[in-house]
Amino acid sequence: MSDDKAPSLHLDTEKFRDLLATAVFQVLSEQSRDDLIKHALKNLIEPKKREYGYGTDPSHIQQIFDEAVRNLATDVVKEKFEEDGTKNQVRELMEEAFNKIFHDNEVRDKMTSSLAWAFRDSINKLAGLSDEAIKKIREEKYGG
Repeated sequence: MSDDKAPSLHLDTEKFRDLLATAVFQVLSEQSRDDLIKHALKNLIEPKKREYGYGTDPSHIQQIFDEAVRNLATDVVKEKFEEDGTKNQVRELMEEAFNKIFHDNEVRDKMTSSLAWAFRDSINKLAGLSDEAIKKIREEKYGG
């Protein structure tokens, strides 16, 4: 019984990139290499036109920068959150909020009512009613 599958070849991603870059640069003429580098830089720097909708998306380099800033900001907030007791304060506030939700009938009733209105409004929108029509129904049936 023979196995018709081709043998699997796994290359380390870094090594593969290095091999590919070396091969490409050896095969291309100097002008082609210059054009390739210019195109790659342009691709990094210029914003991209969206394939759907209107406008543009940020350039690749802008997206990388934005992600780095978000990651740094997240790290700073985590560090600050851990070091000055803020974590314990937030934990206490959340415990208090959950206690109100689960044990305070007035808070639970208000929350349940708000959720019911949100569901009712969403269903009415799915039925094709406008915000104005939904508001009118609320006023007529429920007094507000």
